[in-house]
Amino acid sequence: MPAPHATVIRITTLQARPDVRAELVAAAWENAAAAGRQDGCLSAEVAADPGDADRILVISRWESEQAVADFLRWHEQIAHAGLRDFTARPPASVHHTVDAGAAFAADWAAWHAEHERVRADPHGFLAITAAHWLGADPQRFDDAPGAWSTTDAAPVVTLVDGETLHIDGREVTGRHDFGAIESGRPQWVSWQTDAGTAVAEVANFGGAAVLRPRHPDHPTLVDYAGTPAYAPDEQFVVEGTFVPFPAPRTVTVDTVVDGLETVFEAPGVVRFELDGPQQLTAFRDGAGLRLLFTDRTSGVTTYPASRDLHIGAPDAAGRVQVDFTRAVNLPCAYTTAAMCPLPPTENRLDVAIEAGEQLP
Repeated sequence: MPAPHATVIRITTLQARPDVRAELVAAAWENAAAAGRQDGCLSAEVAADPGDADRILVISRWESEQAVADFLRWHEQIAHAGLRDFTARPPASVHHTVDAGAAFAADWAAWHAEHERVRADPHGFLAITAAHWLGADPQRFDDAPGAWSTTDAAPVVTLVDGETLHIDGREVTGRHDFGAIESGRPQWVSWQTDAGTAVAEVANFGGAAVLRPRHPDHPTLVDYAGTPAYAPDEQFVVEGTFVPFPAPRTVTVDTVVDGLETVFEAPGVVRFELDGPQQLTAFRDGAGLRLLFTDRTSGVTTYPASRDLHIGAPDAAGRVQVDFTRAVNLPCAYTTAAMCPLPPTENRLDVAIEAGEQLP
């Protein structure tokens, strides 16, 4: 990886005229998108000034002062003309040159803080109280209303007087038949408790139906104090090449639950250099790719079963950025009620990836 260099932060301040703030925000995002398409632009986004909601900021990061100058040579007048109808005064822009290493660390810290915030959501996986596998005989559980049963992954709940659930925005009493639950497409129910709203996931894992309640006062969530991570190190951000298979493959992998498997679609492999040539089978993840892996740190400083890394889609030449500083733990690192997938055998790397999240 090249040695760190200076990064330019450009901040344009836009003061909204009365009653046209929404229009200014939309125009500002167009401005940011135009910047983001230019050579040398690392990122561009829009934010509101915390001290004045009518003051809109367009914040962009650039590889160099020359990249900014090349962009402004043709863009400044056009962009500002598109904003003029919505601003109370002419836009004001400033540049700040910062060390790229500091900018990288700041970006990583912001990303990890947001990841931690999402993980600690009141109804996230830290709030799961149990995984109840459903059978043909109705069962009642301490952490959810009703008696639950299933046939062929088609769960049924029967509620007695005084018990209600909310399903798809409507209140349900008595008996409710969920129908066949598709794998990967759970249904959700909610109800009120003394601690607030509880929810439950009604899901199909490996052809078996499971109920997983989530309570915002569950000790795993309440006592959660954050996850340690390696300090962000740019040597673990590498350029890789996506090599597609002749046709996508169906890959079956084990999970942390004995006897339970899950299936992924693998469109190809990602190859990269890190202490020698490396290769990981990649799973489809929306428009991007997902990498499940272990390495020499697994079971020492990182979670032994697997770590999870989501990367963007390959470009036209098949290039991808593999940023191991954003490798995260799967839910099974925190709760025994998770059914996390294990990496395929070929994704067990013989190299120490001293980046990303560590043992909780």
